[in-house]
Amino acid sequence: MTNCAETNPLDDQPGCSRTHRLWYHEHLTQGIGGDVVVIMKNPSWPDHGNTCLAEARRMAEENGFSNLYVGNLFGLRAPKPRDLNTGSYDEAVSDDNNGILELMAAETELVVAAWGGPNGIRPQWYRRRVAEVVELLGPDRFTSFGTTATGHPRHCYSWRFGREALGDWDLSKTAW
Repeated sequence: MTNCAETNPLDDQPGCSRTHRLWYHEHLTQGIGGDVVVIMKNPSWPDHGNTCLAEARRMAEENGFSNLYVGNLFGLRAPKPRDLNTGSYDEAVSDDNNGILELMAAETELVVAAWGGPNGIRPQWYRRRVAEVVELLGPDRFTSFGTTATGHPRHCYSWRFGREALGDWDLSKTAW
């Protein structure tokens, strides 16, 4: 298993510290080809044994991908999303996060939105960040495994509770 502190195709980019994780990568030895990036809400601890990462890995393995990349709307590590509100918006996002997301999306065939609803993050921050990431990568790049009642892409934690097919995700159908 590779994490952001180990050798990685993106290792010439900044991205991992005790306070932030901008990317995560796993090479999947059983994959038959192709790469996928899953964009979640924010990283937590630990990387190894993390339920959300395990669900992303399961999805990637079931679909035959060779590499799983994980990025986040917000790069600040926080056990609870509401903890992102304690600092500034820029600190929560992190300086290099957009560049990492662009790099991962450029190198992968599939971008899966998996950030769920705001879960305590300031609504104006959440709305702003989702719009920034959609604009950055292009609205036609995003897929999801279903949506929440308000139209947010389902968080990968909830993928275990349903088997929605992968489909396009559209920001314009999200209720704020």
